[in-house]
Amino acid sequence: MSRAIINLGRALSFGFWSYGTSGSNFFAALIAGYTLPYFGTWQSQFYIAGFLSLIVAVFVLFTFRPQREQVQKYPRSQWCTMIGCK
Repeated sequence: MSRAIINLGRALSFGFWSYGTSGSNFFAALIAGYTLPYFGTWQSQFYIAGFLSLIVAVFVLFTFRPQREQVQKYPRSQWCTMIGCK
């Protein structure tokens, strides 16, 4: 995760990462509150969430690609000494 948001630093990038669980619940309730009176059924919320998830997935797929030199910054042997691979 820290490689995706290099300029922000590790603590801030993990803060954004952990906000996803609580922030997504708030966002889903907000979207449901506004769209449920228009569509009338709870099943419509699955279609809305799926559509928004596909849009975000395509955006992330084409936006957050690590550069080649960032991926190979540390060789596998050095990672294993840092995190203790088996």
